[in-house]
Amino acid sequence: MGKLQRIISTAAICQLGEGIHRTSVPIIAATIEVESSGVGLAVAASRLPWLLVSLMAGVAIDRLTAITVLRAGVTIRLIGLTMLLWVLTYGAIDLPLFTCVCFLIASGEVVTEISIQASIPLASHAKYLPNANARMYGIQIVFSQLLGPIAAGLLLATGMSTMVRSTVSLQLLAIFGAFVLCNLLVRHTPRARKINFHSEEGVRLQDVIRFLCKTRSILGIQILASLMMLIYGIWSAVFVLYATDANHGLGLTTFQYGLLMSAIAVGGLAGSITASRITKVVSEFSLVCFACIALVCLTAVCVLSRSTTLVCISLVAYGSSLATWNVAVVTHRQRMSPAFMLGRMTGIYRTCSWGMMPLGALIGAWVTSVQGTIAAFVLASILGLMQLPVIPLLSDMRRRRE
Repeated sequence: MGKLQRIISTAAICQLGEGIHRTSVPIIAATIEVESSGVGLAVAASRLPWLLVSLMAGVAIDRLTAITVLRAGVTIRLIGLTMLLWVLTYGAIDLPLFTCVCFLIASGEVVTEISIQASIPLASHAKYLPNANARMYGIQIVFSQLLGPIAAGLLLATGMSTMVRSTVSLQLLAIFGAFVLCNLLVRHTPRARKINFHSEEGVRLQDVIRFLCKTRSILGIQILASLMMLIYGIWSAVFVLYATDANHGLGLTTFQYGLLMSAIAVGGLAGSITASRITKVVSEFSLVCFACIALVCLTAVCVLSRSTTLVCISLVAYGSSLATWNVAVVTHRQRMSPAFMLGRMTGIYRTCSWGMMPLGALIGAWVTSVQGTIAAFVLASILGLMQLPVIPLLSDMRRRRE
Protein backbone atom coordinates (compact mmCIF):
# COMPACT_ATOMS: atom_id res chain seq x y z
CA MET A 1 0.00 0.00 0.00
CA GLY A 2 1.52 3.32 -1.11
CA LYS A 3 1.79 6.38 1.10
CA LEU A 4 -1.05 8.22 -0.63
CA GLN A 5 -3.28 5.17 -0.31
CA ARG A 6 -2.50 4.94 3.41
CA ILE A 7 -3.40 8.62 3.85
CA ILE A 8 -6.66 8.17 1.94
CA SER A 9 -7.51 5.03 3.95
CA THR A 10 -6.82 6.90 7.19
CA ALA A 11 -9.01 9.78 5.97
CA ALA A 12 -11.84 7.39 5.10
CA ILE A 13 -11.87 5.84 8.58
CA CYS A 14 -11.59 9.26 10.26
CA GLN A 15 -14.43 10.66 8.15
CA LEU A 16 -16.63 7.69 9.05
CA GLY A 17 -16.03 8.41 12.74
CA GLU A 18 -16.63 12.12 12.19
CA GLY A 19 -19.92 11.49 10.40
CA ILE A 20 -21.14 9.23 13.21
CA HIS A 21 -20.04 11.73 15.85
CA ARG A 22 -21.61 14.76 14.15
CA THR A 23 -24.93 12.93 13.76
CA SER A 24 -25.02 11.52 17.29
CA VAL A 25 -23.94 14.61 19.28
CA PRO A 26 -27.36 16.34 19.33
CA ILE A 27 -29.15 13.04 20.04
CA ILE A 28 -26.85 12.13 22.93
CA ALA A 29 -27.13 15.69 24.26
CA ALA A 30 -30.92 15.43 24.11
CA THR A 31 -30.82 12.30 26.29
CA ILE A 32 -28.82 14.25 28.88
CA GLU A 33 -30.51 17.66 28.70
CA VAL A 34 -34.07 18.14 27.46
CA GLU A 35 -33.69 21.90 26.98
CA SER A 36 -32.91 22.95 23.40
CA SER A 37 -30.30 25.41 24.68
CA GLY A 38 -28.34 22.51 26.18
CA VAL A 39 -28.38 20.64 22.89
CA GLY A 40 -27.25 23.79 21.09
CA LEU A 41 -24.39 24.21 23.54
CA ALA A 42 -23.10 20.70 22.83
CA VAL A 43 -23.34 21.24 19.07
CA ALA A 44 -21.55 24.59 19.38
CA ALA A 45 -18.78 22.93 21.41
CA SER A 46 -18.19 20.51 18.54
CA ARG A 47 -17.78 23.44 16.09
CA LEU A 48 -15.73 25.81 18.25
CA PRO A 49 -12.35 24.08 17.62
CA TRP A 50 -12.43 25.28 14.01
CA LEU A 51 -11.99 28.78 15.42
CA LEU A 52 -9.61 27.97 18.26
CA VAL A 53 -7.51 25.02 17.09
CA SER A 54 -7.08 25.34 13.30
CA LEU A 55 -4.23 27.84 13.36
CA MET A 56 -2.38 26.00 16.13
CA ALA A 57 -2.65 22.80 14.13
CA GLY A 58 -1.19 24.56 11.08
CA VAL A 59 1.76 25.86 13.09
CA ALA A 60 2.41 22.37 14.49
CA ILE A 61 2.36 20.87 10.99
CA ASP A 62 5.00 23.31 9.76
CA ARG A 63 7.07 22.84 12.91
CA LEU A 64 6.95 19.02 12.84
CA THR A 65 5.43 17.03 9.95
CA ALA A 66 1.86 16.61 8.73
CA ILE A 67 1.94 12.87 9.45
CA THR A 68 3.21 13.37 13.01
CA VAL A 69 0.47 15.90 13.74
CA LEU A 70 -2.06 13.58 12.08
CA ARG A 71 -1.14 10.86 14.57
CA ALA A 72 -1.52 13.37 17.41
CA GLY A 73 -5.00 14.35 16.17
CA VAL A 74 -6.13 10.73 15.92
CA THR A 75 -4.72 10.07 19.41
CA ILE A 76 -6.70 13.02 20.83
CA ARG A 77 -9.89 11.63 19.28
CA LEU A 78 -9.07 8.17 20.63
CA ILE A 79 -8.62 9.54 24.16
CA GLY A 80 -11.81 11.62 23.97
CA LEU A 81 -13.94 8.75 22.72
CA THR A 82 -12.48 6.38 25.34
CA MET A 83 -13.35 8.89 28.07
CA LEU A 84 -16.88 9.28 26.68
CA LEU A 85 -17.48 5.53 26.47
CA TRP A 86 -16.11 4.96 29.99
CA VAL A 87 -18.28 7.69 31.52
CA LEU A 88 -21.38 6.49 29.69
CA THR A 89 -20.78 2.92 30.81
CA TYR A 90 -19.57 3.27 34.39
CA GLY A 91 -20.49 6.75 35.55
CA ALA A 92 -23.12 9.43 35.38
CA ILE A 93 -22.59 12.06 32.69
CA ASP A 94 -23.95 15.58 32.77
CA LEU A 95 -24.12 18.25 30.09
CA PRO A 96 -20.97 20.22 31.10
CA LEU A 97 -18.85 17.05 31.05
CA PHE A 98 -20.34 15.92 27.75
CA THR A 99 -19.71 19.37 26.25
CA CYS A 100 -16.06 19.29 27.33
CA VAL A 101 -15.55 15.81 25.87
CA CYS A 102 -17.22 16.93 22.61
CA PHE A 103 -14.79 19.85 22.43
CA LEU A 104 -11.84 17.47 22.94
CA ILE A 105 -13.04 15.03 20.26
CA ALA A 106 -13.79 17.87 17.82
CA SER A 107 -10.32 19.34 18.45
CA GLY A 108 -8.85 16.03 17.36
CA GLU A 109 -11.06 16.09 14.28
CA VAL A 110 -9.82 19.55 13.31
CA VAL A 111 -6.16 18.56 13.76
CA THR A 112 -6.75 15.36 11.80
CA GLU A 113 -8.49 17.00 8.85
CA ILE A 114 -5.97 19.82 8.46
CA SER A 115 -3.07 17.34 8.72
CA ILE A 116 -4.55 15.10 6.05
CA GLN A 117 -5.02 18.04 3.69
CA ALA A 118 -1.44 19.22 4.27
CA SER A 119 -0.05 15.72 3.75
CA ILE A 120 -1.48 15.24 0.26
CA PRO A 121 1.27 17.23 -1.57
CA LEU A 122 3.90 15.14 0.23
CA ALA A 123 2.48 11.91 -1.16
CA SER A 124 1.37 13.00 -4.62
CA HIS A 125 3.17 14.60 -7.57
CA ALA A 126 2.02 18.14 -8.35
CA LYS A 127 0.64 16.95 -11.70
CA TYR A 128 -1.76 14.57 -9.94
CA LEU A 129 -2.87 16.87 -7.11
CA PRO A 130 -6.35 17.54 -8.61
CA ASN A 131 -7.00 13.79 -8.82
CA ALA A 132 -5.77 13.21 -5.26
CA ASN A 133 -7.85 16.07 -3.88
CA ALA A 134 -10.92 14.86 -5.79
CA ARG A 135 -10.51 11.39 -4.29
CA MET A 136 -10.13 12.92 -0.84
CA TYR A 137 -13.30 15.00 -1.19
CA GLY A 138 -15.19 11.99 -2.53
CA ILE A 139 -14.08 10.03 0.55
CA GLN A 140 -15.37 12.86 2.74
CA ILE A 141 -18.77 12.85 1.04
CA VAL A 142 -19.24 9.07 1.10
CA PHE A 143 -18.00 8.35 4.62
CA SER A 144 -18.81 11.57 6.50
CA GLN A 145 -22.07 12.68 4.88
CA LEU A 146 -23.58 9.37 3.74
CA LEU A 147 -22.26 6.25 5.49
CA GLY A 148 -21.54 7.91 8.85
CA PRO A 149 -25.05 9.37 9.34
CA ILE A 150 -26.63 6.14 8.08
CA ALA A 151 -24.61 4.06 10.56
CA ALA A 152 -25.49 6.46 13.38
CA GLY A 153 -29.15 6.43 12.35
CA LEU A 154 -29.31 2.64 12.41
CA LEU A 155 -27.69 2.50 15.84
CA LEU A 156 -29.84 5.29 17.22
CA ALA A 157 -32.93 3.39 16.08
CA THR A 158 -32.07 0.33 18.20
CA GLY A 159 -33.24 1.94 21.42
CA MET A 160 -32.17 4.81 23.65
CA SER A 161 -30.64 2.55 26.32
CA THR A 162 -28.06 0.93 24.04
CA MET A 163 -27.69 3.33 21.16
CA VAL A 164 -25.35 5.76 22.91
CA ARG A 165 -22.76 3.15 23.87
CA SER A 166 -23.08 1.38 20.52
CA THR A 167 -22.57 4.60 18.58
CA VAL A 168 -19.55 5.67 20.62
CA SER A 169 -18.09 2.16 20.41
CA LEU A 170 -18.30 2.22 16.62
CA GLN A 171 -16.59 5.62 16.55
CA LEU A 172 -13.90 4.28 18.87
CA LEU A 173 -13.33 1.25 16.64
CA ALA A 174 -13.04 3.43 13.55
CA ILE A 175 -10.57 5.84 15.15
CA PHE A 176 -8.50 2.94 16.53
CA GLY A 177 -8.17 1.66 12.96
CA ALA A 178 -7.06 5.13 11.88
CA PHE A 179 -4.53 5.14 14.74
CA VAL A 180 -3.00 1.90 13.48
CA LEU A 181 -2.71 3.30 9.95
CA CYS A 182 -1.16 6.51 11.30
CA ASN A 183 1.58 4.50 12.98
CA LEU A 184 2.33 2.85 9.64
CA LEU A 185 2.50 6.30 8.00
CA VAL A 186 4.89 7.63 10.65
CA ARG A 187 7.07 4.56 10.26
CA HIS A 188 7.45 5.25 6.53
CA THR A 189 7.97 9.03 6.91
CA PRO A 190 11.49 10.48 7.22
CA ARG A 191 12.25 12.05 10.58
CA ALA A 192 11.54 15.78 10.50
CA ARG A 193 14.48 18.04 11.06
CA LYS A 194 14.06 20.91 13.48
CA ILE A 195 13.13 24.21 11.93
CA ASN A 196 14.33 27.58 13.14
CA PHE A 197 11.30 29.84 12.79
CA HIS A 198 13.51 32.89 12.24
CA SER A 199 15.37 31.42 9.27
CA GLU A 200 14.37 31.89 5.66
CA GLU A 201 12.64 28.52 5.60
CA GLY A 202 11.09 28.74 9.07
CA VAL A 203 9.22 31.99 8.59
CA ARG A 204 7.10 33.46 11.36
CA LEU A 205 3.32 33.56 11.36
CA GLN A 206 3.22 37.25 10.44
CA ASP A 207 5.36 36.43 7.39
CA VAL A 208 2.83 33.78 6.37
CA ILE A 209 0.01 36.33 6.68
CA ARG A 210 2.07 38.82 4.65
CA PHE A 211 2.59 36.18 1.94
CA LEU A 212 -1.16 35.48 1.90
CA CYS A 213 -1.99 39.17 1.49
CA LYS A 214 0.59 39.69 -1.28
CA THR A 215 -0.49 36.65 -3.30
CA ARG A 216 -3.57 37.98 -5.08
CA SER A 217 -5.17 34.67 -5.95
CA ILE A 218 -4.79 33.19 -2.44
CA LEU A 219 -6.09 36.42 -0.89
CA GLY A 220 -9.06 36.39 -3.25
CA ILE A 221 -9.81 32.76 -2.41
CA GLN A 222 -9.65 33.57 1.30
CA ILE A 223 -12.10 36.47 0.98
CA LEU A 224 -14.47 34.45 -1.20
CA ALA A 225 -14.37 31.48 1.17
CA SER A 226 -15.15 33.72 4.14
CA LEU A 227 -18.08 35.30 2.31
CA MET A 228 -19.37 31.92 1.16
CA MET A 229 -19.29 30.45 4.66
CA LEU A 230 -21.01 33.57 6.05
CA ILE A 231 -23.74 33.18 3.41
CA TYR A 232 -24.03 29.46 4.07
CA GLY A 233 -24.31 30.12 7.80
CA ILE A 234 -27.23 32.50 7.21
CA TRP A 235 -28.90 30.09 4.79
CA SER A 236 -28.46 26.94 6.89
CA ALA A 237 -29.77 28.63 10.05
CA VAL A 238 -33.16 29.39 8.49
CA PHE A 239 -33.59 26.87 5.67
CA VAL A 240 -35.24 24.27 7.90
CA LEU A 241 -37.90 26.85 8.85
CA TYR A 242 -38.47 27.70 5.18
CA ALA A 243 -38.60 24.04 4.14
CA THR A 244 -41.17 23.03 6.77
CA ASP A 245 -43.35 26.18 6.60
CA ALA A 246 -46.60 25.24 4.90
CA ASN A 247 -47.71 28.86 4.42
CA HIS A 248 -44.62 30.69 3.18
CA GLY A 249 -42.22 27.84 2.40
CA LEU A 250 -42.08 24.36 0.91
CA GLY A 251 -44.33 22.68 3.48
CA LEU A 252 -42.21 19.55 3.80
CA THR A 253 -42.33 16.96 6.56
CA THR A 254 -39.23 16.30 8.65
CA PHE A 255 -38.51 13.15 6.64
CA GLN A 256 -38.89 15.00 3.34
CA TYR A 257 -36.59 17.74 4.62
CA GLY A 258 -33.91 15.12 5.37
CA LEU A 259 -34.23 13.71 1.87
CA LEU A 260 -34.01 17.19 0.37
CA MET A 261 -30.82 17.97 2.29
CA SER A 262 -29.24 14.76 1.00
CA ALA A 263 -29.27 16.42 -2.45
CA ILE A 264 -26.14 18.36 -1.39
CA ALA A 265 -24.31 15.08 -0.73
CA VAL A 266 -25.52 13.64 -4.04
CA GLY A 267 -24.25 16.69 -5.92
CA GLY A 268 -20.99 16.64 -3.99
CA LEU A 269 -20.40 12.98 -4.78
CA ALA A 270 -21.09 13.55 -8.48
CA GLY A 271 -18.79 16.57 -8.47
CA SER A 272 -15.96 14.72 -6.74
CA ILE A 273 -16.15 11.86 -9.24
CA THR A 274 -15.89 14.18 -12.25
CA ALA A 275 -13.72 16.95 -10.73
CA SER A 276 -10.33 15.52 -11.70
CA ARG A 277 -11.44 15.25 -15.34
CA ILE A 278 -13.13 18.64 -15.35
CA THR A 279 -9.95 20.35 -14.10
CA LYS A 280 -8.15 19.10 -17.22
CA VAL A 281 -10.43 21.05 -19.56
CA VAL A 282 -11.78 23.87 -17.36
CA SER A 283 -9.65 26.43 -15.54
CA GLU A 284 -9.55 26.69 -11.75
CA PHE A 285 -10.82 30.27 -12.19
CA SER A 286 -13.99 29.02 -13.93
CA LEU A 287 -14.64 26.41 -11.23
CA VAL A 288 -14.36 29.04 -8.49
CA CYS A 289 -16.80 31.29 -10.38
CA PHE A 290 -19.19 28.36 -10.76
CA ALA A 291 -19.19 27.82 -6.98
CA CYS A 292 -19.95 31.51 -6.36
CA ILE A 293 -22.81 31.49 -8.88
CA ALA A 294 -24.28 28.25 -7.50
CA LEU A 295 -24.47 29.67 -3.98
CA VAL A 296 -26.15 32.89 -5.16
CA CYS A 297 -28.63 30.86 -7.22
CA LEU A 298 -29.48 28.70 -4.19
CA THR A 299 -30.34 31.70 -2.00
CA ALA A 300 -32.16 33.46 -4.88
CA VAL A 301 -34.32 30.40 -5.57
CA CYS A 302 -35.38 30.35 -1.92
CA VAL A 303 -36.43 34.00 -2.26
CA LEU A 304 -38.29 33.72 -5.55
CA SER A 305 -39.70 30.19 -5.62
CA ARG A 306 -41.78 27.77 -3.57
CA SER A 307 -40.93 24.85 -5.87
CA THR A 308 -39.34 21.86 -4.16
CA THR A 309 -38.01 20.71 -7.53
CA LEU A 310 -36.16 23.97 -8.18
CA VAL A 311 -34.74 24.00 -4.66
CA CYS A 312 -33.60 20.39 -5.07
CA ILE A 313 -31.88 21.19 -8.37
CA SER A 314 -30.20 24.18 -6.73
CA LEU A 315 -28.98 22.00 -3.85
CA VAL A 316 -27.52 19.42 -6.24
CA ALA A 317 -25.76 22.18 -8.20
CA TYR A 318 -24.46 23.69 -4.96
CA GLY A 319 -23.17 20.32 -3.76
CA SER A 320 -21.44 19.75 -7.09
CA SER A 321 -19.91 23.23 -6.96
CA LEU A 322 -18.56 22.52 -3.46
CA ALA A 323 -16.67 19.51 -4.84
CA THR A 324 -15.16 21.41 -7.75
CA TRP A 325 -14.42 24.41 -5.47
CA ASN A 326 -12.55 22.22 -3.01
CA VAL A 327 -10.50 20.52 -5.70
CA ALA A 328 -9.65 23.80 -7.48
CA VAL A 329 -8.97 25.89 -4.37
CA VAL A 330 -7.08 23.26 -2.37
CA THR A 331 -4.94 22.31 -5.37
CA HIS A 332 -4.15 25.95 -6.13
CA ARG A 333 -3.19 26.66 -2.53
CA GLN A 334 -1.00 23.55 -2.39
CA ARG A 335 0.79 24.61 -5.56
CA MET A 336 1.24 28.25 -4.64
CA SER A 337 2.22 27.86 -0.97
CA PRO A 338 5.79 26.92 -0.04
CA ALA A 339 5.88 23.53 1.66
CA PHE A 340 7.24 24.94 4.91
CA MET A 341 4.21 27.23 5.40
CA LEU A 342 1.43 25.07 3.94
CA GLY A 343 0.22 23.97 7.38
CA ARG A 344 -0.20 27.53 8.62
CA MET A 345 -1.79 28.61 5.33
CA THR A 346 -4.36 25.83 5.72
CA GLY A 347 -4.94 26.76 9.37
CA ILE A 348 -5.49 30.43 8.54
CA TYR A 349 -7.83 29.49 5.69
CA ARG A 350 -9.96 27.25 7.91
CA THR A 351 -10.02 29.69 10.82
CA CYS A 352 -11.14 32.67 8.74
CA SER A 353 -13.60 30.81 6.49
CA TRP A 354 -15.21 28.23 8.78
CA GLY A 355 -15.17 30.78 11.58
CA MET A 356 -17.67 32.87 9.59
CA MET A 357 -20.29 30.11 9.61
CA PRO A 358 -21.41 30.49 13.26
CA LEU A 359 -21.46 34.28 12.75
CA GLY A 360 -23.71 33.80 9.73
CA ALA A 361 -25.98 31.52 11.73
CA LEU A 362 -26.37 34.19 14.41
CA ILE A 363 -27.13 36.87 11.81
CA GLY A 364 -29.61 34.60 10.05
CA ALA A 365 -31.41 33.75 13.28
CA TRP A 366 -31.64 37.44 14.24
CA VAL A 367 -32.93 38.60 10.84
CA THR A 368 -35.49 35.80 10.81
CA SER A 369 -36.77 36.73 14.26
CA VAL A 370 -37.25 40.34 13.11
CA GLN A 371 -38.28 40.11 9.45
CA GLY A 372 -38.83 36.42 8.62
CA THR A 373 -37.01 33.76 6.60
CA ILE A 374 -37.34 35.48 3.23
CA ALA A 375 -35.51 38.54 4.55
CA ALA A 376 -32.65 36.29 5.64
CA PHE A 377 -32.46 34.77 2.16
CA VAL A 378 -32.50 38.25 0.60
CA LEU A 379 -29.59 39.27 2.83
CA ALA A 380 -27.70 36.12 1.83
CA SER A 381 -28.29 36.89 -1.86
CA ILE A 382 -27.02 40.47 -1.45
CA LEU A 383 -23.90 39.20 0.30
CA GLY A 384 -23.49 36.76 -2.59
CA LEU A 385 -23.34 39.67 -5.02
CA MET A 386 -20.52 41.14 -2.92
CA GLN A 387 -18.35 38.34 -4.28
CA LEU A 388 -18.19 40.07 -7.66
CA PRO A 389 -15.59 42.74 -6.71
CA VAL A 390 -13.31 39.97 -5.42
CA ILE A 391 -13.24 38.03 -8.70
CA PRO A 392 -10.51 40.21 -10.34
CA LEU A 393 -8.09 39.08 -7.62
CA LEU A 394 -8.27 35.61 -9.16
CA SER A 395 -6.91 36.72 -12.55
CA ASP A 396 -3.64 34.89 -11.83
CA MET A 397 -5.56 31.60 -11.79
CA ARG A 398 -6.93 32.33 -15.26
CA ARG A 399 -3.55 33.41 -16.66
CA ARG A 400 -1.90 30.32 -15.21
CA ARG A 401 -4.30 28.11 -17.14
CA GLU A 402 -3.76 30.02 -20.35
